Amino acid sequence: MVYAELAATGDESARALAIQAAEAASAEGPNGIAQYGQGWPEDMFMSASVLSRTGKMPGRERDLDRLATRLTAYAGRLQREDGIFIHFTDGRQAWGRGNGFAALGLMEGLSAIPGTHPLRERILTIYRRQMKGLVPLQAPDGMWRQIVDEPGSYREESVTAMVLSAMARGIRQGWLDQTYRPVVERAWRGLAAHVMPDGSIVDVCTGTGAGPTRRFYLDRPAIAGPDDRGGAMALLAAMEMHDLGR
Repeated sequence: MVYAELAATGDESARALAIQAAEAASAEGPNGIAQYGQGWPEDMFMSASVLSRTGKMPGRERDLDRLATRLTAYAGRLQREDGIFIHFTDGRQAWGRGNGFAALGLMEGLSAIPGTHPLRERILTIYRRQMKGLVPLQAPDGMWRQIVDEPGSYREESVTAMVLSAMARGIRQGWLDQTYRPVVERAWRGLAAHVMPDGSIVDVCTGTGAGPTRRFYLDRPAIAGPDDRGGAMALLAAMEMHDLGR
């Protein structure tokens, strides 16, 4: 991501590194999933964060084609009829941060892939289905849960920040209508309550691989204190709320 941004300033050494990253991000294994991924929604975000930026570099437009194909293929395997994403095809659990990764991947893709692209409308439909499916699953305090469709699951900070970011940008860009604004505002209040004055975070799911059962995700510890992921996602949400407010 950084190299692609530097390449935009004319730094040729950064361009070479950005291209190297793009080739790794777009590589696929024989099973059709990302060669350096696991077939989880995480791959959607990891791919999109790189390819959405390198695809804007002169001569690298094909990276956006690869990204569009990746996003639609993963949605075909992992998105349920109600729009919610499962974490992987065998376990079929609707992990919170997994849905956050999918939301951010779609957000990055829609921000970069032009309206004339043949897969753009399909990606927009996938994104809108997910956003619509998440609305009724929002807790009364504005948060989304560790397992998004499990009412007894704890309110989780990172999925709330990630979904908030994707919705806020969607409203600002016109992908979503204004009925989503109260949803985002509730999410912001809930998220702010999980960020302490010293910058530490409350209730961030610890690092999580794929598990076969619902109990696996319910038992994942909730971190309270400094956390790189939770803090970074809260910062992203704050920036998206700032831009929406403008």
